[in-house]
Amino acid sequence: MARLEVAITAVGAENAPLKAYQYIPVALVVQGVKTVSGTRTQDAEISTEMEVLDSQTGTRLAAVVKSGQGTKVTKIKQGSEKGKHIVTLDDVKPLLDSWAEAAAEFANQNIAH
Repeated sequence: MARLEVAITAVGAENAPLKAYQYIPVALVVQGVKTVSGTRTQDAEISTEMEVLDSQTGTRLAAVVKSGQGTKVTKIKQGSEKGKHIVTLDDVKPLLDSWAEAAAEFANQNIAH
């Protein structure tokens, strides 16, 4: 038997990477102004740690640290937090689902039933 331990170790919003055309000098200045003013598009970021242990001996069978980007995050439109970016489960759920599917496939192929 194997025991899987999973921990979400970080969640946040990071500036979206620049597209190739945004490196043109005028566009780069615009992106710099957006970064400083807090209006630049941000993506959800999440990091997880996973460990597979032998349930009887406690021996580590596998360990993985994974980070990835979810969808673009939305800004809060009203209240005291207006203008701040907020990360919701919906922003990272597709990424977490794909990681879970990959882990299940790995387990089916590599761990004896």
